[in-house]
Amino acid sequence: MFKALKKYDQLSGRATRSEYWGFWLLNLIVGNIALIIDFLLGFQVVVILVSLCMLVPNITVAVRRLHDTGRSGWWLLLPLAPALFVVAPLLSGFESAAVILFFFAASAVCTLLLIVWLTLPSQRCENSYGGIPS
Repeated sequence: MFKALKKYDQLSGRATRSEYWGFWLLNLIVGNIALIIDFLLGFQVVVILVSLCMLVPNITVAVRRLHDTGRSGWWLLLPLAPALFVVAPLLSGFESAAVILFFFAASAVCTLLLIVWLTLPSQRCENSYGGIPS
C-alpha cells in the first residue's frame, strides 16, 4: 500500500496489481478523511492539499502499472485526447451538444479501456520495462 509512496519519483520499472490497487485504496481512505475534515472546517483546503500531494505518486504508480502489462506509460493520456476535443470548441464559442456528448462518450470509453489495462495481470516474464516485480 505504501510502496507506491516510496517510489513516488520513479517512472521506470513495473508495479504489480496489488501495489497499484493498494495505493488506490489508500487514496480513497485518505481522500475521504480529508473530505470529512473539510466538511467539519467548512471549506475545502485539506482535499486540495491531499490531491496535490498525491498527484505525482498517482501518475508514477499508474505508469509503472501500465509497464507491468507491457504498455507504455503514455497510454495514461488516452482519456485526455477526446476531452481536448470537448474543451477546444467550448473555448472557441462553438457549443454543439451532440459534438460535446460524442467526445465525452469517447473519453469515457478511453477511461474504461485504461481501467481494464490497469486490472490485467502482470506479464509473467521480463519485458522492456524491467524484470518481474516482487
